[in-house]
Amino acid sequence: MTQNSPEPEDRATKQRDNRRRQIVAAAKEVFAELGYHKASISELIQRAGIARGTFYLYFEHKRQVFDSILNEALVELDKRILPVDIGPDQPSARAQLRANFIRVLTYLLEDQALTQLLLNHGLTPDSGAADRVGAFYQGVIMMIRASLAEGVERGLLRKCHSEIVASALFGAIRGMVEYMMSADKTPSVEEAADELIYLVLHGVANSEHWIDE
Repeated sequence: MTQNSPEPEDRATKQRDNRRRQIVAAAKEVFAELGYHKASISELIQRAGIARGTFYLYFEHKRQVFDSILNEALVELDKRILPVDIGPDQPSARAQLRANFIRVLTYLLEDQALTQLLLNHGLTPDSGAADRVGAFYQGVIMMIRASLAEGVERGLLRKCHSEIVASALFGAIRGMVEYMMSADKTPSVEEAADELIYLVLHGVANSEHWIDE
């Protein structure tokens, strides 16, 4: 073995990680296409191209795979929502917020199997799966609430009812992603991010027509 060759244990760990990712990727496609209720382990292993015994080396049942997909998605979203740094050498707060939106939208639109799974969760007759996706949504809303609280503390945002505002922002983002997944002609991620920023910072009203007498 040469000095730069990976150790056998490192290779084995990498192989296990790759196999697990292979199973999860296949499961996302199956859940997105068939829904949680109709998806079977047989379909999962066929799509992943593995033996049944191999599946059980990594997961005990399909619910565990489903939970892993949601947990990993929360982690990936959290990585993409960065605090706004208002230091002197940093980009503007608006530019940093725009970058956050672009990262989140890009992730959701690139992983269409995941996003389809999340958007269609209400169609499943399996209440447990719907509850799990609902819990995932609440996790995302909690991330937004934390970002709002930090913005208020830094003086970037007004004081607000964070639960209401976070739920509203989540609904706006979810609706935009759903539109971009289904529309024949979609805006670019950058255009979508700009519209979200304007909605957050200014709303949609032309202020001159909404001044109280």
